[in-house]
Amino acid sequence: MHNGTIFGFDKIRRALRQSLSDEAYNLIKGYTDTEHIFALFADQVKEFDNPTLEDLAHSLMGAISKIEAFKKHQAGITTPSTMNLVLSDGNRMLATGDVFILSC
Repeated sequence: MHNGTIFGFDKIRRALRQSLSDEAYNLIKGYTDTEHIFALFADQVKEFDNPTLEDLAHSLMGAISKIEAFKKHQAGITTPSTMNLVLSDGNRMLATGDVFILSC
């Protein structure tokens, strides 16, 4: 679940897509920023064989950091994005807040 927006997404979408592995790229079926966030997350988390909740949190923060880096370096956008995110596998849940990631 994603509530919010990546400011300037239209200006970084192409560069962001080019940075994805084929596997993550193929997860995207439309043009929403939400799908692209998840694809970045999928690329980050695949480095772990059996990810812990901490690994998932690290991967999610890595995806968010990559988006912010693309905004700044590809498009000169410094306006913070609003990315309230919740991920769950049915047993574990990971949620972002304003400054932190809450996990349970």
